[in-house]
Amino acid sequence: MITDNFKNKMLKAVRNSIYCFSFKVNDELKERYPHSTEIEGKSIKVSLLLNSSDVGKITDIKLLDIDRQVLFETNAVYYKKNETGVYISFSISDIMEVSY
Repeated sequence: MITDNFKNKMLKAVRNSIYCFSFKVNDELKERYPHSTEIEGKSIKVSLLLNSSDVGKITDIKLLDIDRQVLFETNAVYYKKNETGVYISFSISDIMEVSY
């Protein structure tokens, strides 16, 4: 059985390996550091803050690690008007044991 201690260590390892978000605004590639990274209990949440310069079609959102490898990605498409502060967050809610 995976212990809570192990789950917590895995979440901290993920948090420590996060580098930045990569995303496209109207097909223009942008990179931005996470606005926040939080570990709460058995989950980790990483948030991207879209600011007033991110106007239009937002696609291809990825969370990259320090080796620039993809940790999380979404195929979702967002349409953002000229607004301040819109958050997009990724979350891992649990690590589960799998038996074969």
